[in-house]
Amino acid sequence: MQCGCPICGTFMGQVEKGSESRCVCPNCGFDCDACLGTSSVMQKGNYKMPESFSNELEREEEGRKAMNAALNYLTATDRTANQMERNLIKKGFSEEVVQSTLEKLKNYGYVDDKDYATRYVKQQVEGGGLGKRNVASKLYRFGIDGETAQEALSEVDDGQERENALAWAKKLAGRLSEPDPRKKRDKLTRRLIAKGFSYDTINSVLREVLSEEEEY
Repeated sequence: MQCGCPICGTFMGQVEKGSESRCVCPNCGFDCDACLGTSSVMQKGNYKMPESFSNELEREEEGRKAMNAALNYLTATDRTANQMERNLIKKGFSEEVVQSTLEKLKNYGYVDDKDYATRYVKQQVEGGGLGKRNVASKLYRFGIDGETAQEALSEVDDGQERENALAWAKKLAGRLSEPDPRKKRDKLTRRLIAKGFSYDTINSVLREVLSEEEEY
């Protein structure tokens, strides 16, 4: 017996996927599993699911799994488009499905590199006390493009960055027991560079923190 689609009457074809097996209409997409697994199942006949439609069903199934994987990946924290793409590829999804899933995530607002960069810069500069160069390097590693990163970094107030540098300079200077003023300055400079501050900002705050007798 060949099942007819209750929606459009087209013969349905059986898609065998273990416990997820079901009959699907190649015309309208209706699917059901009402007769599967019962003692009343009869021979389906010689109908063969068109390969094009079967492939489409497989892509749709992969797409659903990819979206579930993406949402699970977003559970802990926000992700950049690059992070999401690498994660889905690592899980074995095809390039076509990965790109389709990314597009949907962007349309839904679940993945937004511009918003991510803006919030990350604010968090790292205002909350973490870091310099723009340090934050820019991190955004690059996260896959944020240069234009988006620079746009977010342009919102950082120069006064805020100098306050951060000054706070670090005072903290680090208090921890150093180096008696040689020049060596102390060199060590502080290297540490402040690692925090992401520019030479101009570093020289400015060190003049304020270190002894006026030092030569710059």
